[in-house]
Amino acid sequence: MVDRMNHDWSLFDAYRRMNVEDQECDNDFAPGNEMLSVWQNAKNRYLAQLFPEGQLIIERPIRYEKGIDEMRRDISDLVDAQRDFIYKFKDRFVEAVDHNGAYNSCNWRMLSEEDQNTIEVVRHVMDWFSFDSLLQNEINFGWSFRSRFGTRYELDVLGHKLMVQPGMKVMKCIGKVAGWLGLASEFEQFRIAQSQATNQKYISGTACLSIHPMDYATASDNDNGWSSCMSWQEHGCYRMGTVEMMNSPMVLVSYIKSDKQYMQFDKERWNSKKWRAWIIVTPQVLMMNRQYPYHADSIGDFMIKWVRELVEQNLNWHYEDEIYHNLIEELDNRMTNINFETNFMYNDVSDDDIGVITTDQDVKDHWKEYINFSGHAQCMWCGDIIDYNDNSEDADTLGCKGCHPYVCECCGREIDEEEVWRGPDGECWCDECYADHCFTCDECGEQDYIENRMRIYMPRNTVLARKTFDNMKAASDEDNPLMRDMISPWDGEFSAPYVQNISICGDCFAKYRDKIHLIKAKDVSRKWGVWHRWEHAGWTDEDEWIIDPRTSDFDTAMKLLGHDTYRRYVIDDRPFNGKYYSELIRNYFKAQWDLLAKSLVSNDENTDDPDYVWKLVG
Repeated sequence: MVDRMNHDWSLFDAYRRMNVEDQECDNDFAPGNEMLSVWQNAKNRYLAQLFPEGQLIIERPIRYEKGIDEMRRDISDLVDAQRDFIYKFKDRFVEAVDHNGAYNSCNWRMLSEEDQNTIEVVRHVMDWFSFDSLLQNEINFGWSFRSRFGTRYELDVLGHKLMVQPGMKVMKCIGKVAGWLGLASEFEQFRIAQSQATNQKYISGTACLSIHPMDYATASDNDNGWSSCMSWQEHGCYRMGTVEMMNSPMVLVSYIKSDKQYMQFDKERWNSKKWRAWIIVTPQVLMMNRQYPYHADSIGDFMIKWVRELVEQNLNWHYEDEIYHNLIEELDNRMTNINFETNFMYNDVSDDDIGVITTDQDVKDHWKEYINFSGHAQCMWCGDIIDYNDNSEDADTLGCKGCHPYVCECCGREIDEEEVWRGPDGECWCDECYADHCFTCDECGEQDYIENRMRIYMPRNTVLARKTFDNMKAASDEDNPLMRDMISPWDGEFSAPYVQNISICGDCFAKYRDKIHLIKAKDVSRKWGVWHRWEHAGWTDEDEWIIDPRTSDFDTAMKLLGHDTYRRYVIDDRPFNGKYYSELIRNYFKAQWDLLAKSLVSNDENTDDPDYVWKLVG
């Protein structure tokens, strides 16, 4: 069968070199016509018999109905291509209806009802460009919008008025508003693209079945804008799985090739796949595994029928006429389940996989409950077989041990040079083991071992944070920007700012020791109601420390935690401009610091009373 490759050897070798050469293999590069004996032996078992003599790929015209996933993808592509128009529409619409600048405010509760209505209208109108709206071409009112405006509202744009209600045509409404905003010509291009994306229900193309090595190697590489964890070019975390599929005796590739472009690489080109799925061929079942980049029953049915026809003609295996769109569930219902297994390949067999079931009684009498559809893993540089030992760490590589000059000293994982992380004493670790053993000091920037790390936090207490906020708000005017930003834009509730923690080595902390005193976080979180990252003390780790506000210098603590850099302040996980708020920030944290210092008591006192802090600061 290797003679069927013809000049494609050079393509396969070029693709291997392009994706494996950076691994600095110590072994010699094996030419494709030598290393593919594993693939040849696997496919010669029976899959090669499905293909005419001299062919590894067969084609057939296909006309299929677009499924919801493909329509979603088409509309997503439409929105991406028309992004400039949509951005212009939004900017001009906001400028036309938002006279008070409310839309860019993050303080919902401080807005007037009129401004809140304006924001709701902007959100509703921009929802006209959502997938559901463009697909159905119908306006819908969400619950929040309906509760505010009822079943209709009047849209006023630059003096032009439009009565909007559910059921109206989205594109007609967008067109009217776009015209008022001076975007009529841009809308016409958008209208044509939307019509093409939603009205073209049937597509004609070329379907392919293949056992060609290049189609396994490029299973998730294409020029059609999609990828997966099996991509060679993008270093997918399961790309060794494509080699196992190539060397599997029971897996072929089904795909629809692009009629407009080819996948270009290294001055070569190959079929670019618009859609792709593995088909597992066994005497018991024919099953199509997960489809990429979208699921389409019409394509799945076409491919399964085609393969069933070839198998029945050439292998004399026979299957039921009905195609099940829930094959695994159907097998379970019949008490004839199959457990599909893989090695390095990601096992994404699911209940909605498409397939057919055998009618052969002898096959049913000798039913196999376990089917592993992975073939041999193989180095794509030197051709050596890679043994599978229940370790998926190597699933993201295309090389073998001889092609990996480094081994992690901790877990034994084989790694490439660019994956090596060096410890403080030159240890060779993978990224995961390095993270388990080392850290980088935020103060000096040097590496150190994790056992020398001190994670230092500013003390926090929700009651005192709110008390500080209330005190400052009462003493300031309503335009205080810090007070406004402490109101969550999501739920309108108070959200206390906090200083992010630092990880520091013992040597660096030594220079602060005279002015900074620490308390072990796990000792005080629950007892004093003090917390630093989670309110639940059970999350506290051994190396976490809280600065003691009773005996520590406030300004030194702020300097240690990065106050002078204005980068470490966060509200609701949102970093904000500390430099702009410099004095306000310092006053806020100092006020909370003083309250906290007053509230903390010695370890000997009983502070189990949950209302202790409330009573103390009253």
